[in-house]
Amino acid sequence: MTKKQFILTLCLFALLAFPIIAWKSSNRSQTTIDISGVDSVVISDTKSDSLYLPSKKLTATQIKQFADDWNKAKSIGPCKYQPQYRLTVYLKSGTQRNFRANGKTIKEQNDYGFRMKEENYFDHLYESAK
Repeated sequence: MTKKQFILTLCLFALLAFPIIAWKSSNRSQTTIDISGVDSVVISDTKSDSLYLPSKKLTATQIKQFADDWNKAKSIGPCKYQPQYRLTVYLKSGTQRNFRANGKTIKEQNDYGFRMKEENYFDHLYESAK
């Protein structure tokens, strides 16, 4: 391989690889939850066969714990699943953030998942919510 071929190959690799790396890294990072901007958080059970299970509102302590755990969650890459729970974070600004969760895995805007700290994290959260 000549020096010119090597440089052209390197440039071609850079042109192909860098956009893919940038795209993958942009999907891996979650937007942290600033606890001072949160008004409330509601969790809904979507896995039950029953007609209706009430949504539950998290306590201030649970909200803080959830925000801390989400902010520390480890990325696991793309994943597909039927969500067992839906969480809605209502912000003081009037906007909201929607999450889909299953076991200890959670997704927000796309199918890139994050792993919470314990198995059945969301089962425990729903059961303990008011």
